[in-house]
Amino acid sequence: MDNVAPVTISTTKPERVHARLPLGTAGAKALGARIRSARLRADMRLEDLSTLSGVHRSQISRIERGLALTLTANARRLCACLDIPLPVGGADAPIDALTTRMAELVRQYPESTALVDRALATIERRFGVDTSGAGRR
Repeated sequence: MDNVAPVTISTTKPERVHARLPLGTAGAKALGARIRSARLRADMRLEDLSTLSGVHRSQISRIERGLALTLTANARRLCACLDIPLPVGGADAPIDALTTRMAELVRQYPESTALVDRALATIERRFGVDTSGAGRR
């Protein structure tokens, strides 16, 4: 044991790399749903994701339930582990949240695709626009 190098423990806190990005209630719920859905698709338990990400399972549960109203380093770690794109926030946050909700709905219930498409068509007709790119109306 004479050849064992001494262990140095740093007592300084690491610098914060990312500021907290406000998500709002809808954004937090959408991000939580994306994380939970990705975790379940990967057949992971909270404990599995906790081990992989270094985020405590109670915090993962809190984020998945949409209770974390800011995009923290922990949420970023979860997104990185599950290969989930980070939300952009800002003025586009409501759009991102809505897009995420629709994508999760169609992903979880593929039979809802036609219903979502009809709803979008109805909204487009109401406002006189066609965002489908196909000029289908």
